[in-house]
Amino acid sequence: MKKIIFISKRTCNIIIFDVIGLAFIHQCLPDSAKPVFLDFRKTFPIGISIRFIKGVFLAVFSKPLFAKKSIHYLLLSGLIHHLSPKLLLSFSDNNQILAQYAEQNPKLPVVLVQNALRDTMGSISSRFNLPTYLSFGEVEKSIFKNLQITSRRYLPIGSIKLGLALEKTENLEIDSETVAFISHFRPELVAQNVATISKMINENQQLLFKLTGDFVRSKSLKLRIISKVRNPEEQHLEREYFESLIPDISLEFITAYQGPRELDAYVAGLTSQLIVHPGSTLGFELLGAGKKVLCGATVSKDLVEAWGVSHYMDALPTCCKLAPDTDRSDFYEHANRLWEMSDEEYSEKIKQARNSLMNMPNTIHAHGKLKNIINSLI
Repeated sequence: MKKIIFISKRTCNIIIFDVIGLAFIHQCLPDSAKPVFLDFRKTFPIGISIRFIKGVFLAVFSKPLFAKKSIHYLLLSGLIHHLSPKLLLSFSDNNQILAQYAEQNPKLPVVLVQNALRDTMGSISSRFNLPTYLSFGEVEKSIFKNLQITSRRYLPIGSIKLGLALEKTENLEIDSETVAFISHFRPELVAQNVATISKMINENQQLLFKLTGDFVRSKSLKLRIISKVRNPEEQHLEREYFESLIPDISLEFITAYQGPRELDAYVAGLTSQLIVHPGSTLGFELLGAGKKVLCGATVSKDLVEAWGVSHYMDALPTCCKLAPDTDRSDFYEHANRLWEMSDEEYSEKIKQARNSLMNMPNTIHAHGKLKNIINSLI
């Protein structure tokens, strides 16, 4: 049950909506920012003022007059009227309530920051009208066109968390003998009545991980698992899952948690020599950082289509994605070529993909760009 909280009138020039990004958002705010954080997932915030009631009332009777409006939309409308911010910011970039509010109230700037890959199979609603959208790169523009999504302003700035991690790892050494595998484990992937797409992802991951194990074994390398899940109980299941697939190899598990360890997964990838992944947001972010990354979802054309990620896969150079129906020798050839390739040659091969996928390289990291955008709006 959600907890009711009462929000008094206070000095505020920016509302930050939702809990996504709370662990690092302070590093993206200019000194002039006076934020109020709103969480509708676990709380039921109510403003203490006549202005709050008036804001709710105006939302109820706003156009379209008899359209259904959710309680969250009405609450948000009342709280914005109550707090009078100059900007509404959120990393919940696929939130329909925010898009609806922005469309109905164009005078208040609303900025949505992309936090994950956006496929064509439901991770973001189609026929959607977005306000200012800060994307990873140019690829999302093609995805939006396919889904008939429009945006008032589309700015590719790259990944916020990647930029923060790059600053954090400036002086860290790369472990030249380590291969990192980015997990896509979820408990539901191995459930009995698993959905078709989950079954396909699981089969792809198991194949890819076993091939990675063969490569690591053949070259006497170390294998690092970058965990997907956050819950300790689920992390235990994740560890058992991977250890059962290749029990003869010692695995290093890197787990990430909310708060100060939010960026551990990024640091683990940035300090590895080679990264292998089924089809992870983190994998594409690390490619944007110039890391040697091999994607495995392309082994199955059916998986790519069912997952709705063909736009991202098409943007990858051939050296960074496996061919359909890959066997052990083909995987080894791809992985070994990346392993032996000079940094200069690799950088040239991924130049176009880095720009398209993550708008990189840039002199200003994404969080610096976001700070400048916020500063210009408040």
